Amino acid sequence: MTVYIAVGAVLLLGLVLAYRVLGGSAGGTVDSELLVRSAAASLSDVVSVASHDEPRRLRRRVDLAQQQLEEADAASLSPSEAEAHALLMAAAGELHWALRMLESPSSAVTGIQDAAAMLISDAGRCTARAAQQLALSDATEPVDGPAQPLAE
Repeated sequence: MTVYIAVGAVLLLGLVLAYRVLGGSAGGTVDSELLVRSAAASLSDVVSVASHDEPRRLRRRVDLAQQQLEEADAASLSPSEAEAHALLMAAAGELHWALRMLESPSSAVTGIQDAAAMLISDAGRCTARAAQQLALSDATEPVDGPAQPLAE
């Protein structure tokens, strides 16, 4: 019986070691602002080519952007970045559904195409507004350190 316990402990230790070596518990900090900006760029690209490109490939890009947004810590973002984050989450959801509609066998139906086009259009408005919020965030970033008087 003790042999089984020892073997189990060694296996558990091996699994924990492998998990650590492969980076499972990296514990590093994530740059939430960078994730939001990357997702914004990706979603803007998807909106611009949504009616011309393959829906399945685009949906994978939307899913990746959505994962980036979920990984971002919204509490660490500035108010304008947090608003951009919320807008991008909405845009990702709308693009996901629009692309699913376009993937379906019934996508030739005019009503489905119109609904998908409306969702893509609204996602475009969300990404444009998010880009404005991110630009506003850039404009209001504090300058490092106190202001120095000009030497005469």
